[in-house]
Amino acid sequence: MLLISNIEEMKACYSRLNINSSFESFASFIEDAQVRYLTPLIGQSSVDFLTSWYDTYDPTNIQPEEEYLIPLLSKVQKVLTYYAILDSAPTMVVDMGDNGLTEKTNNDTTPTRLFVLEKLVDYLSDTADAAAEDLLLFLELNSGTYPFWNESSERQEARTLYINSGWMVSKYIKLAEPRRFFLNMVQSIKRVEELMIAEIIGSDLNAELKSQMATDSLTSENDILISRIRPVVLYNAFIDTISDMAVAVGNNGLRVLNNNEKISARGDSSTLQTQGIMTKYRSNAATYEGLLRKFLNDNFADYPLFPVPVLDTDPGHKSMFPDNNLRKSFRL
Repeated sequence: MLLISNIEEMKACYSRLNINSSFESFASFIEDAQVRYLTPLIGQSSVDFLTSWYDTYDPTNIQPEEEYLIPLLSKVQKVLTYYAILDSAPTMVVDMGDNGLTEKTNNDTTPTRLFVLEKLVDYLSDTADAAAEDLLLFLELNSGTYPFWNESSERQEARTLYINSGWMVSKYIKLAEPRRFFLNMVQSIKRVEELMIAEIIGSDLNAELKSQMATDSLTSENDILISRIRPVVLYNAFIDTISDMAVAVGNNGLRVLNNNEKISARGDSSTLQTQGIMTKYRSNAATYEGLLRKFLNDNFADYPLFPVPVLDTDPGHKSMFPDNNLRKSFRL
């Protein structure tokens, strides 16, 4: 079931659609957009809830108990409309049939020139991404109104992450679309938590923090500790995410991605710029990691579950004492 059912709903989101446009021309692209773009944004359970409701939705006879869904539906339909048109735009200038591919033309129109198509794709892409970010912001600001989203398994899992929202990402790194980028970061955040944070603070203390976060019962000491953990997770996860986004893994192996994949090269960054940014964030990650280790070593009495390190060989921990091995003098 699609969350757009007619061409009028599409035109309400994108008024430049030709008056002769048919819904059938876009239906398959809307279906793809619902799977490829909307579901990763709001989760499968939310999509299932909305499609079940929309199946019996009558815009001429809106019931009082469903009025709260109308503002959300309009934002969802805008996301679907722009992504569907974006994906369909390159195909609209060609005909595909038994005789192969032919370019559309007639006595009254001229085939779209490449630079015009590029500008259109840029506009559609920017607007679709902005609509997706706006949808997430709307849900965050109105989370209590939409429990089917706020209480979904995806949201419950996110709430137990040390970095658990796009808003939290934007506190440390300036991003154009922090909420959408956060969704891309989730797997990297999990990796950093499992492979780095659990080792630094110890599995028992990590489990305690997670349990208190899940039940919204953080002690003041643990709240302070989490504020030290968050930048460590964020900067390491950011680096990990950027690395993953630059490469696509498929059945044929690895391939490097670039902005030319979708016609336009607008926004490409030079290798030197990219290296500079990554160096900056790696430095931030290392600095915050050092501050976290020092904080725990200086305040270990407040965290009885923290395995206080004694030797440099203790896994994941920095020794509280100087290393005098192989030294001629002894230091305290």
